[in-house]
Amino acid sequence: MNSKTSVLIFTIMCLAYFSSDFSQRIWLDSGMNSEAIHHINKDESLLSITKLNDNYLAQILSNLESYDVTLFEVKEAIKIKETKGMSLTEQANQQGELDRVFTGDIELTLKGIFNKDISYVLLQERNIKTSDISVKQVKKGESIHGYLLSQISQKSTQLTVDERVIELMLYQIKPITQASIN
Repeated sequence: MNSKTSVLIFTIMCLAYFSSDFSQRIWLDSGMNSEAIHHINKDESLLSITKLNDNYLAQILSNLESYDVTLFEVKEAIKIKETKGMSLTEQANQQGELDRVFTGDIELTLKGIFNKDISYVLLQERNIKTSDISVKQVKKGESIHGYLLSQISQKSTQLTVDERVIELMLYQIKPITQASIN
């Protein structure tokens, strides 16, 4: 047998199989009429649904009530999480080299240092509740939010309040570790 004959026989067998399958799916078995099909659809044994007693259903609903929140409540929770600052106790303990300082609802970040004729720094103020941002020019010896600008260097400035000294860094160089190399 050559290859053309084999392909022809295979094609005929496939067509016979698919036509048989198609006819069985489309046409109903001669023994079933539309009333029999309608009776099967109404049979409750095929559509059996588990019935919950009222107490069990009430318990399920009460357990799920804790997950019921409005969209407003979700947005407020996200806003609080995003704008979290520091507690007053944490603010009172700020000292040393920092990249930002919190004072009340304000976050101060050093954005620029200028040492020309008059030395000054640019401090960004961000209100953590309203997200309002402004930039202030502060000279040595001036105060901002209770912090005295006591010293200006090339990469940092010193803020003092009471006995605490905070060195607000313009940038911080992260030490190179083996993990950062890999």
